[in-house]
Amino acid sequence: MKGAKEIATEGSIDSVDNTIIAGRTAVLQEHPEAVQKFLEVTQDLTRRQRENPAAFENVFEQAGPRALTGQRLDDAIALGGKVTDFRYPTAADEADLQSVADLFYDNGVIQRQIAASDLTFDLQGAVADKQAARR
Repeated sequence: MKGAKEIATEGSIDSVDNTIIAGRTAVLQEHPEAVQKFLEVTQDLTRRQRENPAAFENVFEQAGPRALTGQRLDDAIALGGKVTDFRYPTAADEADLQSVADLFYDNGVIQRQIAASDLTFDLQGAVADKQAARR
């Protein structure tokens, strides 16, 4: 590989694919209930897509250059049927994230160490705090 150095493969680090939803800290802190509602809707749509993946393809165009057909459509439907549920991060997720951040730092991909705990937000705790503050 010219110009690139492979530092790891998914297999060598036991990669775990997770969906990451990012948000600005200020928004998360000020409006945690709105963010929580967004995530609830996302979870519902994810469940519906898994149950009926064909309904989530070619939503806006049934024909034309942007519409999927043939094998591309079949592949998209198959993938949609496997879409995973969103879930809140666990301690194990944070440890996985930390191992990747450390790997990147150790190999010069990033210039400073990053704490995984600085990259996650306790949304459920923030919602509970907001609700308690209203009482």
